Amino acid sequence: MRSKFHLWMRATATVAALVICGTSTASNGVVGPGNCNESGFSNVLAAVDSSGGGTITFNCGTATINISGHKEIVHAVTIDGGGAITFDGGSNTAFFQIYGSAHVRLRGLTLRHGTYAGGHNVLENFGILELDHVRVLDSASSEPTVINYGTLDVRWSTFGNNSVSSASADGGAMSVRRPSPTVPSPAITPGDTAVRSIAIRR
Repeated sequence: MRSKFHLWMRATATVAALVICGTSTASNGVVGPGNCNESGFSNVLAAVDSSGGGTITFNCGTATINISGHKEIVHAVTIDGGGAITFDGGSNTAFFQIYGSAHVRLRGLTLRHGTYAGGHNVLENFGILELDHVRVLDSASSEPTVINYGTLDVRWSTFGNNSVSSASADGGAMSVRRPSPTVPSPAITPGDTAVRSIAIRR
């Protein structure tokens, strides 16, 4: 997991580059048709994030995209699955690391079979993260499924059958290391378990 200092330095370098080179223009992106896979998603995410941010949508119908490695997001990016897109980590990878400079909205997505891998939690937030109609399901990990060091807003989202196996870890669904998240209407199922606590550690 990257340190807070490293993330702050990355954000500072990004701002400095913008001052020197001029302000980039944010752009949106569409995954599919024809590239409804990890490579297609990664390419669109890289283009949108490097532009300074924007919204990613999908023209894939109802689809599952298998993910083999976590994705880092630096700017303001919305990923809108329209309730039809599932990211499946195959129980081998984390999904997203949100930098301190980022404001990320995940909307209408299912994240399934994530795990703690390569020093990264399934969802790892250092900036601003909004989960809107997101389902986080079936993650089995040695560390909390979602770990929050920044601002976390959870709306109409579901956490189900997520488990943490480490005796030193808390929060089958999420662990909050900074101010408590805004969680007005999530569904936490009995399947979200940890060795030392259930569902949420605040």
